[in-house]
Amino acid sequence: MQWWDEPNVLRAATSVSVILLSGLASFVVGRIVSARLDDGYRAYYARKVARYAFTMLAIVILIFIWLPFGGQLLGALAIVSAGIAFAMQEVIGAFAGWFNITLGRIFRVGDRIKMGGVHGDVIDISLMRTKLMEIGSAVDEQSWVKGRQPTGRVVTVSNKRSFTDPVYNYSDLFDFVWDEFVIEVPQQQDWEQARTILEAAVAKETSVGDARELLWAARKKLPIPSAEMKPRVYASPDAANVVLTARYVLPLRTAREVKDKLTTDVHAELAKAGISLVEPTKVELSETTTDESPSS
Repeated sequence: MQWWDEPNVLRAATSVSVILLSGLASFVVGRIVSARLDDGYRAYYARKVARYAFTMLAIVILIFIWLPFGGQLLGALAIVSAGIAFAMQEVIGAFAGWFNITLGRIFRVGDRIKMGGVHGDVIDISLMRTKLMEIGSAVDEQSWVKGRQPTGRVVTVSNKRSFTDPVYNYSDLFDFVWDEFVIEVPQQQDWEQARTILEAAVAKETSVGDARELLWAARKKLPIPSAEMKPRVYASPDAANVVLTARYVLPLRTAREVKDKLTTDVHAELAKAGISLVEPTKVELSETTTDESPSS
């Protein structure tokens, strides 16, 4: 029996119909289900699940359609199977990574993460790859954006990296981070007054109300240890200077704005008090949250 015989032509036509119908069904079902959901994230995943479910269903149907013809292919498949398995290592790893990400709830669309050495906001998770809207870094010399704001580049990372590299999720359960603002005052200056000025500025520009509520909600799901939420200023003297470090909680995506306000307010008040600094205020946001942060 040749492959172009009438039964196989019928199978081919049926296969095309199955593929077209599965694509149409996944689109319609995905739209209907997502329209009933108020949560944008859940709607996104509903469309994804519908697409993958109908794709798998179509594959199963195609297998049954072509099963009688499969005996003629066994020889060829046996020859190329080893090569295909070797060539598909990365694909299989990426596919397994998708299950790891979705079923393990490592991150979802909208989360800010670091994976494969890339910082960014997740904009898409497919079977093979995760797309990130890259954000800048104060410590990466190749980044022309030095704050944690979008660079305009979309970076694609293989899902396999969820197995091979650490994945940092900055917004999983707690959309806030602990940040620090540092100034260095000569010991001959009135560093205690500088500390008071820094404390007042931090109290003015930051708030812990929403952060405390989210932390309590997160602690109901996971055994997260308690953490100090109130802004604090720590003094660390050395031989010639006093380093003042303000530690506070702020929303994840407002770090640069808060740093700008703190820099303006603190320098203005220090100038009025006649207090000079050893060096300019450090304005970069630390690359990861501290050990006390639930999203670390």
